[in-house]
Amino acid sequence: MVVIVHNSDRVVAVEGCNGIAVNGTLLSAVREATQKAKGTIVWCHESLLPYFDRDRMEELLHHRSMLISYDAGGVFLPDALGYVEGASFVSFPRDVPFPTWRMSSYIGAVHFETMEQLLAVGVEVSSFDEFLASTCKIAQLNGLICLSEPRLLVSHDVKMPSRGTYRDLFRFVSRHHGRYWSSFLLVCLLFFEYRLLIFAFLSALRVPKHSGSCERFTPRQNSTRQVVHEGTVDVVIPTIGRRTYLYDVLKDLAAQDYHPKNVILVEQNPEPGSTSALDYIHTESWPFRIHHSFIHQAGACNARNRALEQVSSEWIFFADDDIRLPPDTLSGALNSARRYGTDGIMLNCLSVGAWNVFNSVHQTSIFGTNCSFIKRQNPMPRFDMALEFGYGEDTDYGMQLRYKGVDILYVPSPVLTHLNAPIGGFRTRFRQPWEGDKVQPKPSPTIMLVKRRHSSLEQVRGYKLVLFLKSLSALPLTEKGYLVFNFWKKWRAAVTWSSRLES
Repeated sequence: MVVIVHNSDRVVAVEGCNGIAVNGTLLSAVREATQKAKGTIVWCHESLLPYFDRDRMEELLHHRSMLISYDAGGVFLPDALGYVEGASFVSFPRDVPFPTWRMSSYIGAVHFETMEQLLAVGVEVSSFDEFLASTCKIAQLNGLICLSEPRLLVSHDVKMPSRGTYRDLFRFVSRHHGRYWSSFLLVCLLFFEYRLLIFAFLSALRVPKHSGSCERFTPRQNSTRQVVHEGTVDVVIPTIGRRTYLYDVLKDLAAQDYHPKNVILVEQNPEPGSTSALDYIHTESWPFRIHHSFIHQAGACNARNRALEQVSSEWIFFADDDIRLPPDTLSGALNSARRYGTDGIMLNCLSVGAWNVFNSVHQTSIFGTNCSFIKRQNPMPRFDMALEFGYGEDTDYGMQLRYKGVDILYVPSPVLTHLNAPIGGFRTRFRQPWEGDKVQPKPSPTIMLVKRRHSSLEQVRGYKLVLFLKSLSALPLTEKGYLVFNFWKKWRAAVTWSSRLES
């Protein structure tokens, strides 16, 4: 293990490798270490060196396609990054391992082979912070596992200062998003923060948008972290009015090359006096135990919460009643978990006729309640009933898992099929409490609740402006003035209703 000690400006010491120049920049020292050393490369600020937990390095860096770091409270790039990074984890807790490409130069570690790949990306940068931000942003979608890892330090009493200027921010946005979004950032800073940073904006116009390729990052060996012990799986399926579709799902589960231990079905039918339509769970033989509940309360959040109360296996497969599964679904998910040492796997689930967009394993900000394998947590999170019959409950649940330290990886194969079947013959439809209001909220209050709960202030503001501009461009000129007046009323209604849902 090579440890490069620095003071932000210069390297002050190097442990574990001879011939690396002291007093040089951290970026140049890392380049030299990558050429001369074989193993783990660690960088550490001299203020954090007494707290560096060397004994946990093998545990934390448990496979080679990882890069871990911890910013100790001192981030690179201002919070205004959120205006243009709406889907990224730009704001995250510091007390649990968390997936983010916002890696830090204060303390971190990577295997030399992975650093070789990162250096080959070819982004022109002037500092190691800029190098980490740009290359990890690119490489994460190609399989690099990036984690904010607080366990690198035995104590978190030392707080480091934030670094990076608005000039750095505009350079970053120009490189990864292009000039349009640099202009958007300039407008956001002026409109929301009353900052006119025209010189920082102009200085970044010379930075071309990065168009280079990046080699895929795949572990050359399985993770040393053991996440599959018993290997048992419980399948959770809420179902409503889809008797024949569910039958096909059960048949697919019966045809698996690795069977689940339990299939937990929560059947819903809000019609008074109705009875179960799933006679085949009793009349046919199945290679797993079926736990069946029949309730008169509709709603997927409630149904999944009821099912989670019955889970007893090591792993949970969140499934839908209208998907089709290839025979290696369960074994493939568990093998991916073993290989990457992760507690969360989201499989590729495509609608009929849809094209596959992502072909490499990567950390994802999405959580699919129809295609995800999660190692059972203690306690297991529950779906928020405030989001019932709305949108965003899957996103909220995925964030609850990540706040517990679960890193969810998207795996492109095996591929599941989502049939998007209609719900059969119920006479009642759930009405949201705001449906009768004169001013209809926009966006949906449930979406607003999830945004306010899990996004930074800047991300919410950026989303607001994007939504406004999209709405404005979709209207004819004669109606644009009405939108300007009406949009803010709809937004305020969404904020008000989201607050009521949360209370």
